[in-house]
Amino acid sequence: EYRHPTEEYVSACHKKLLGPNGTKAIEYLYSRKITLDTIHKFRLGLEIKDKKEWIVMPYFKNEKPVNVKYRSVPPAEKEFRRWKDGESSLFNCDILKTLKKEDTVIIVEGEMDCLSLHSQGITNVVSTSIGANGIKPEWIISLEKFKDVVIVYDSDEAGQKGAKELGKRLDLDRCRNLILPVKDSNEFFEQGR
Repeated sequence: EYRHPTEEYVSACHKKLLGPNGTKAIEYLYSRKITLDTIHKFRLGLEIKDKKEWIVMPYFKNEKPVNVKYRSVPPAEKEFRRWKDGESSLFNCDILKTLKKEDTVIIVEGEMDCLSLHSQGITNVVSTSIGANGIKPEWIISLEKFKDVVIVYDSDEAGQKGAKELGKRLDLDRCRNLILPVKDSNEFFEQGR
């Protein structure tokens, strides 16, 4: 059984990020080329736990929070954690309801990649929540109607293996695999490309 985060929790974390304690986290997001508009749109937040700052990335489904992914704020060592018993949906999955079957959908491997593309004005993007090799059947169902799917997973071996598997599951005839000359789409934009 899923245990979803509350709307109040997400709002409180978002408020904390925008407050005086969120300066370091906001600067980090800006360094990753995430815009303030995107921070607001995705209601990114801040949590302080175990004397560590965490960026809160809420997952929404039907406009309700269903999960949260946490990313440590540097200079702390890079670390991720998840909301206990949250639902593993696609990050930004609600965008799929607004698109037509002839629209292109972009699938990236991580939340930061999704946030980066959105910050560049590319909004028809979703991200997986359980890594390159995780594919849930309901994700395949939610992507079935689209005739053009671009997979932009990490360019490393694991990312490309995951991209090929996802392409097979979605039907290779309607998928394109975009391999970037850098690790991922976030790094692509960080480099000013």
